[in-house]
Amino acid sequence: MLQKLDIVLRFDLHYRDGKYLYIGHNKVSWLEAVEECKKLNMTLVTIRSEEENSAVLTLLKENRVTLPWIGGYNYQENGEFRWIATGELFSYTKWHNDMSNTNDSNRNCVYMEREGTWNNFNCMAISIYMCELVVS
Repeated sequence: MLQKLDIVLRFDLHYRDGKYLYIGHNKVSWLEAVEECKKLNMTLVTIRSEEENSAVLTLLKENRVTLPWIGGYNYQENGEFRWIATGELFSYTKWHNDMSNTNDSNRNCVYMEREGTWNNFNCMAISIYMCELVVS
């Protein structure tokens, strides 16, 4: 793990509130983003509060990055969104217009919009992504 983390440290690893965050620069599908994060012993970012959401948004703006995949998904297509890192149901949300598009079975993966709200979209679409490594 240290070797992989050392490689990332040479590039774009950012420390915020007990997490190392990494913005992937290649555009990939949500599932490919999960795998890219795993290669670094990281996971797609989990956001549990307004403070975490603001920290992620600030980092994205500082790096002029838009529309990244985050770790939310609707695995069973039942409208119950979970975090890929833990399997936990969302306890905090920041949906665009206070709703997710849960009626569309093709929109099961979550990305962050330019203003920091979230939207769900087709998991096969390609986008930038954000990984995290939580430090205890």
